[in-house]
Amino acid sequence: MKVATFVFLIVSTVLSLIASLMADVETLGSRLLLGGGLFVLLVTFSQIVLGLCMHPAVQHIRGKEWTKSFLTERLVAMGWMVALPVGTTAILIGSFENLFHSPSGTLEKILLVSITFCAIVLWCAQWNALHSLMLPGKLARFPREDWERSARELAERMGISFRALMLIQTRDPHSAAALALTGGRIAFSDVFLNSLTKEEFLAVAAHEIEHLKQKRITTKFFFAAFSFSLIIGIAIWWFTEINFLSEQIAPVLALGLSCAVLLVSFLFKKSREDAADVIAVRYTDASSFIRALAIHYALNDKLIDAKGEFDKGLLRRSKRIAQEGGLSEEELRSCLVSAERYSGLIRG
Repeated sequence: MKVATFVFLIVSTVLSLIASLMADVETLGSRLLLGGGLFVLLVTFSQIVLGLCMHPAVQHIRGKEWTKSFLTERLVAMGWMVALPVGTTAILIGSFENLFHSPSGTLEKILLVSITFCAIVLWCAQWNALHSLMLPGKLARFPREDWERSARELAERMGISFRALMLIQTRDPHSAAALALTGGRIAFSDVFLNSLTKEEFLAVAAHEIEHLKQKRITTKFFFAAFSFSLIIGIAIWWFTEINFLSEQIAPVLALGLSCAVLLVSFLFKKSREDAADVIAVRYTDASSFIRALAIHYALNDKLIDAKGEFDKGLLRRSKRIAQEGGLSEEELRSCLVSAERYSGLIRG
């Protein structure tokens, strides 16, 4: 499904570029508005079609819990993780370009200011919306009070507090997850929580608590990315005004800028993950953390690859954690092997 989603993203990008370049509109901003909006719509439509086509095969593998609506929601959310940041950034830049290039009439000015304001709100609101969309179920009260008390004591030692510890009730037995949510909340999916020991739970909790601590840095980063995109977008508009860039090249540059911001965001997120791993090992136990990661991969059917080997991404991450915690190769392997009973696949 990931390959199909990637192909649909490429096709949607090409089609939205062609449509914006060939559209009978006068301004660059209107082309960006059209291209950004069309890109989000095309990705959404393609993911819905993919969900309807893939449902029989996915239900055969995953089980009856994966209804058509549930699968479609997951695929649309996956597509929106890329489409919304790119599309809304293009819409935002296009709105500002139209505002600066607007006619002198008062009503037109008011309309364009309103559109620009809506674009800013949409761009800022999308991040919380995306986070909520990717939750594999509904939030409920955390069922284990003694574990929650231990997690709060751990957070106090780390120099940070969290507002609430939540449970994600999911219909999918393969949706193991632990997340740092907005509002100072941490959530564990029920299937993941039920598979962990208390020590493994606290190791994962330390990782997510550190993500809460990183929220301020992350907010500053996205504000900087937004400001950078806005400045470059204004520069692109100005270059078109002085005829340094053609109106056919400018949309391509603007969408390229959006993709670059997305790439930098991905690299930034990875660096935050690595930092949270280090903190988790520092305040808990490396072996418990690696076992919890392996269980997470196993429950999500990712522990063993097609060659019968442990997932390469898990291996790379586990080796970094083992090195940080001073574990030997034998101890690392033991931690990974202990999770095999959750995957239903045994290495030969």
